[in-house]
Amino acid sequence: MLAAVVVAPRSSATDPVSQPAVPAGHTYVYLLDGFNPFGSAGMQHLADQLRRAGLPDTRYGGWYRAREFEREIEAVHAADPTARFALIGYSLGAYTARAAANRLLRHGVPLAVVAYIGADYLHDTVETRAPGAQRLVNVTGGGHLLTGRNLLFNGPDVTGARNFRLAQTRHLALPTHPATFAILRAELTAGD
Repeated sequence: MLAAVVVAPRSSATDPVSQPAVPAGHTYVYLLDGFNPFGSAGMQHLADQLRRAGLPDTRYGGWYRAREFEREIEAVHAADPTARFALIGYSLGAYTARAAANRLLRHGVPLAVVAYIGADYLHDTVETRAPGAQRLVNVTGGGHLLTGRNLLFNGPDVTGARNFRLAQTRHLALPTHPATFAILRAELTAGD
């Protein structure tokens, strides 16, 4: 088993994993998986963990379900303007989560959390920063095997995000890593 090194965010003096749980409004969590035809990365497992941790309205789907989730979020927001929403994308799903988050924010739907897991090819752009999201999280690992792990693309820090690097963790192991769950749970339950 490889040891993980978590680098605390530079933009925050506190460790979000230790923040108290003070949720405001009901939270709906949407997880978008990457190109993962056999479910080997464990995003379904992460969704199950979040449900067991007190977030029962956690939905899971492939990257191609981003538009479906957007429509659902817009409908829930119209019915309950106090609801909180989180979009979490892994690998390829991080890019569809980023696009969906920006569309929702432009349409006036507030997002409590936008999170990227293993988005090794992200660039630190305005679109990646999802302006208007209350919390932005970026969890990276040891890079994707097909592009030389950390040799070429290792996921940059995103300005304004809480950036965490699990340096010794393989790309496929990021969703099931205990630190990933702890980081996301803390961000999803932290008060604003």
